[in-house]
Amino acid sequence: MPALEHPPILWFDDVQRGRLTAGGRMLFWGAVAAGPLLLGWLSEALLTCFTVSTAGLVLAWLLGWFYRPRLRLTRQITTSPSAGEVFSYRVEVENLGRRVVRNLFVEERGLPPELRPVGEAEPIAELAPGETAEVTLQLHCLRRGAYALERLQGAVSLPSGLVKSGRVLRRSDRLLVYPRIT
Repeated sequence: MPALEHPPILWFDDVQRGRLTAGGRMLFWGAVAAGPLLLGWLSEALLTCFTVSTAGLVLAWLLGWFYRPRLRLTRQITTSPSAGEVFSYRVEVENLGRRVVRNLFVEERGLPPELRPVGEAEPIAELAPGETAEVTLQLHCLRRGAYALERLQGAVSLPSGLVKSGRVLRRSDRLLVYPRIT
């Protein structure tokens, strides 16, 4: 059984990928590595690493709360892929807020283990109030089946660049993955 089929590991992968940027993941794993080492013997360098990592992530999360954008996200799924293929589809993003949204990440959350994201979509540099943009997302479809895509997230990494702050829209769309054609 692959690791991602275990619910706790799948949940942790989703939270880490959806809430932390690459820099945030480095700080998180630095804190995870330094924390248990502090139990053995107290070292000033370990204590500094753990404290700075933890404080940086907590502060970034608190500051990011005020930068959450108000968005309307709509999936545009027009075809059905076959198992083993990389499936591309578009997401329409509309800024419903009164401020310009900068450095906007759009991604799927809560995916089943059979659907894995391929890389990260390019962030939208700037989206003015009332403006609409499109982002292309890609999923690697490992097995055939009918899947529900239920959680789509639009988040910004401002002001710190460590965490992604945004709202998760719960709108279900069906994705049918056909058997592999040989």
